[in-house]
Amino acid sequence: MVPKLHAKGSSFKGAAAYLLHDKGRADSSERVEWSETRNLAVVDPDAAWRIMAATALDQARLKANAGVANTGRKSDKHVLHLTLSWHPDQAPDRDELIRAADGAINALGATDHQAMIVAHNDEDHPHVHVLINRVSPHDGRHLSSSKEKLKLSQWAQAYEEETGIFCENRIINNERRAKGEFVRGEPNIARHIFEEMRAAAANDNKGLSETRNAQKAKDHALALRGRNMAKLHASAQEKLAAAHQSRKEALARSLRAQVEKARARVIEDFRPAWTALNKRQRGERETFEALELSFFGRTSNMAKTLRLSTGDISEGRNAIISRAFRILTNAGERRAYFDRAQERARTSLETEQAGKVHRARIALIDAHKTRLNDLRAGYLAERRSMLTSQKIDQERLKADWRERSKDRAQAYEELAKRNKAAERLRNDYGGAAGPEASRRAVIMGRYERALEFRKAAQEKSAEQDNSKDRDEGNER
Repeated sequence: MVPKLHAKGSSFKGAAAYLLHDKGRADSSERVEWSETRNLAVVDPDAAWRIMAATALDQARLKANAGVANTGRKSDKHVLHLTLSWHPDQAPDRDELIRAADGAINALGATDHQAMIVAHNDEDHPHVHVLINRVSPHDGRHLSSSKEKLKLSQWAQAYEEETGIFCENRIINNERRAKGEFVRGEPNIARHIFEEMRAAAANDNKGLSETRNAQKAKDHALALRGRNMAKLHASAQEKLAAAHQSRKEALARSLRAQVEKARARVIEDFRPAWTALNKRQRGERETFEALELSFFGRTSNMAKTLRLSTGDISEGRNAIISRAFRILTNAGERRAYFDRAQERARTSLETEQAGKVHRARIALIDAHKTRLNDLRAGYLAERRSMLTSQKIDQERLKADWRERSKDRAQAYEELAKRNKAAERLRNDYGGAAGPEASRRAVIMGRYERALEFRKAAQEKSAEQDNSKDRDEGNER
């Protein structure tokens, strides 16, 4: 038994349309053998998927009611679809199919999630589909997808150990995984390729195997080229972004250095003013101290201090009278007003110096913004050019994949033609054993011409492959 996880989706309607109807978007549902539901109050599958969709849309409210914070990365991939397929030689009944489906649901940790099981009868091998709502109807949380393929593989191995081993590779792969090795299972064959293979197979299993291996090798080579191209594109974008960031940081360092240099230059320009101010104020202090030693000197200091104190114009009349009295009667008050006057002079010079530093800094910042805008414009232009070039590479790869698909379809088509021709020849050859010599000669001639045609077709195909390899080598 082989479990297969399909790509997660966001449309229960689309998934149900595929599961509950015949292929090709038909309105009929002849291939649906039976269906069952889990954790749903209905058994009608058409109503079941609608309830599942409504539950997923109600995720935020379910979280709020359960006290679960509605944070983290949001996803609309609520639809989980998996298929369980048995070997054509096996014939599990409905109870066994249901038991396996429930086992797979449990292996994924989805026992309490809404689910629908649908059995189809349109293939040679028995199989069932399981549709699971990843949104829990209890608390709105998403079903974890961590190691889901590994969980299914381990469950499938245990299931086959109980019912009969049909997949030996799974056991080998799981043993290697248990030892810590990274083992990837055989990738799923795309549906359109599978249909091409089935149409071409007939009874020629060897020819199918050879054709499939050859086409698979070409697919892998083109896929590897695409992965390498994507890595180169991502690396180029990262390098360009890193270089842009480095240039921005260099500009920022340059700005800081220029601002510091401008500040030092302004300070140096103001050095003579500070020297003169310090010298003048030192003389004023010495004169003030000397005058305080005599009556007439104190009288002079009183008059000077009163003039200096007139800067305090915010005081009221009573405060002015009180201040004047203190100046006239208190030496400490006179000294305080004298010091305050000198401090105002220093503050005035500091403000003038700081203003000049600020103006120089603003001018440097404006110039820096201009350079930064030019740098960003250059980066965006270079990035657009790079993305345009990478887009051309991507379109070229898409064109190569379209050509690859045509070549693959042609290879399987030719295999189908050869198989039909071989079958006709086998029938004719069987009839050639009859008594009619002329009939036998005609058939044998046709057989020889078919062999020659097949040989020529093989030589032409080989020449086309060699020519294509040479062209790709020249392009590189």
